[in-house]
Amino acid sequence: GILWRNKDVRGNASSPVLWTGKGVSLVICSDRRAYVAVNPVTGETVWQTPGGGDSTPVISGDWMVVYSKDKQVGLAAYHLARDGATQAWSFPMSERRSQSTPVIYDRHAYLTGGEWHMCVELATGKRRWKESRQNTISSPVIADGKLIALEKKGSDLVMIDTNRKEHRELGRTRIKAMRCPSPVVVDGKLYLRMADNLSCFDLRAKPGVQ
Repeated sequence: GILWRNKDVRGNASSPVLWTGKGVSLVICSDRRAYVAVNPVTGETVWQTPGGGDSTPVISGDWMVVYSKDKQVGLAAYHLARDGATQAWSFPMSERRSQSTPVIYDRHAYLTGGEWHMCVELATGKRRWKESRQNTISSPVIADGKLIALEKKGSDLVMIDTNRKEHRELGRTRIKAMRCPSPVVVDGKLYLRMADNLSCFDLRAKPGVQ
């Protein structure tokens, strides 16, 4: 049976994430107007902080990075604790689309959402680069130190260098995927949800080799 329900958490697009620190575990959810931390045993709300939206929060250690539909929050990072979340930095953004989930890699936060590609140093909030792009709703993935994302409503698959100094596109191919599902990489193979099938691509293959 159902153990508990928490009615402070509303919305239907993002996923919950688990944070554990100093012997305490919290389930953190993106509500329509806030990020809500819930006790996983009792279901009680422990704390809330403004923001929220359709994007899923991403956690690394005691860091949480979010991409909020709240224009005053935008792309933001927080220090997590058992009694609350303290905002470390934010980049307010006014784009219409805010569904893409950021990724954390090698002490940096990366976003391929709204109309931008962004790289921000996690500890300082220093923006390394920001590039105008035609993003989709889906979220990126990191594989072999490279950022892989869909653009142009899922028609193009792009590979971006995670170099901190400058934004650099390493490759692009027309793939005709969908705009919502996100790519997945396992053992050098890329899996993508298409309109009428699931496709797998070998990223290890050399160009021109089948």
